[in-house]
Amino acid sequence: MLTYLAVLFLTSFFSLLAQYKLSYAEGAGLKPRYSLFTKFNLFIAAAVLVLVAGLRYRVGTDYAAYASNYYDYIIEVWQSIKSLDEPVIRIIAWIGSKFYNDYASMLFLAAVVTIALSMRTIYKNTDKFLFATLLYIFLGCWTGLFNGVRQYLACAIVFAGHRFIFEKKFLKYALVVFLAFLTHKSALIMIVFYFVANRKITVMNMVILALGTVVLLYSYDYVFEIIGWAREAPLPRDTYITSSVNPLRIAVAIAPALLIPVYLKEIEINPEKTFYANWLIIHGAMMVATSRSAYLARMGIYTGIFTAIALPMILDKKSRQNFILETAIIVFYFAYWWYEIMTSSYLIPFRWIWER
Repeated sequence: MLTYLAVLFLTSFFSLLAQYKLSYAEGAGLKPRYSLFTKFNLFIAAAVLVLVAGLRYRVGTDYAAYASNYYDYIIEVWQSIKSLDEPVIRIIAWIGSKFYNDYASMLFLAAVVTIALSMRTIYKNTDKFLFATLLYIFLGCWTGLFNGVRQYLACAIVFAGHRFIFEKKFLKYALVVFLAFLTHKSALIMIVFYFVANRKITVMNMVILALGTVVLLYSYDYVFEIIGWAREAPLPRDTYITSSVNPLRIAVAIAPALLIPVYLKEIEINPEKTFYANWLIIHGAMMVATSRSAYLARMGIYTGIFTAIALPMILDKKSRQNFILETAIIVFYFAYWWYEIMTSSYLIPFRWIWER
């Protein structure tokens, strides 16, 4: 646990320095995005996350599978490109092998790309960088990539290109989703949200979304059949497929959306806030709709990361109320993060690659 606390301290410290310079530059009428000091601290904050994620050893449920598949990935790289069969991880393995022919290089490069894309996107879309970074960590977006390497990489790709939805550039967004699809086929579902995320928050739209959530909740058999067809093999109905999601995870997913009625007036007059508020609603609905299958609930990987931008966006005004609320949110999510780590045998004890 000490490793995770050290990461939290160092990342928070350098994120705070980056945010301080950002705020100072804005107050002085400068262009904070081009501050070398800010970029340096952003780099260090991200580097801490990368080094720990990239140099771990057997931390994560899928770690052994990726390690054993490493040489197959290299052999299959050209065939996977021709067949469009999730070639990105194989390309990463092939590139890594040119520097150091070991599965550790593949996992390290995957961590670099995933975290770099995620942190850069957060940095570009919020001025509350510390708050957003802490949310990114506490929501499990960082430790999540210890398990689903390909899916979190696909998530980072979609996240990096999500502004194309707000700007209503469908073709560019479709290309982003296609690249994510080449990383993990499940990313294809993110095309659907292009037609949802920019909608106004109205009673009618909420009713439609609620109905869609209920329909999906009771349509798993059809969903599994579609997935089996896409996989060209029946989906096994094992415990992982059919087990329900921890109610705490559902509550954590729904909780941020409960702030929307409180700040609705501010959200309604700001299209950007509406856009990100919609992602809070989408994520809550996604987790409820998939709550009876741990397998399907992994779709929440793609929607949950938006909370790291959405909450700072909604709470952007400086006020005593917002400060208290931000503090309460951080304490709540820290407790959740601590609980997730302490109850997850795949995260503790933490081991470094040189301990193998």
